[in-house]
Amino acid sequence: MRQDVNVFIYLDVKKALEEGMNLYISNN
Repeated sequence: MRQDVNVFIYLDVKKALEEGMNLYISNN
């Protein structure tokens, strides 16, 4: 259960970072 949660959080953070990078690049 813990591993699944950790993976979910990791993927969520990765997705957020990717979206943040896209927004950052788009704004510039």
